[in-house]
Amino acid sequence: MLAKGPYLSGVAGDGGRMVLIWLRKLGYRPIGAIDNDSSKFGLQLDDLPICSPDSLAKPTSDYERPYVVISTIYADQVKANVLSFGCKETVDFFDQALEFAL
Repeated sequence: MLAKGPYLSGVAGDGGRMVLIWLRKLGYRPIGAIDNDSSKFGLQLDDLPICSPDSLAKPTSDYERPYVVISTIYADQVKANVLSFGCKETVDFFDQALEFAL
């Protein structure tokens, strides 16, 4: 079981799409994806918004911040970025999702 949501995919590519499918199959309700690529901001991934990682610094209505599930070969880079916003491992994000998919 993951921590309280809402949930974000940690990337907006194929790995992010896989996370969204996985979350939905497990009964979780993802709210979007984050990505460092500014050309993706404002676009959608499977009908959910793609946002800047800066959105992690902004509280949502119900929770301090969304829970991020990272699934990418660039997990170390995404993890460093997520940590830079004060997120704590396992409390605010999970970065081993790619290993479960393989």
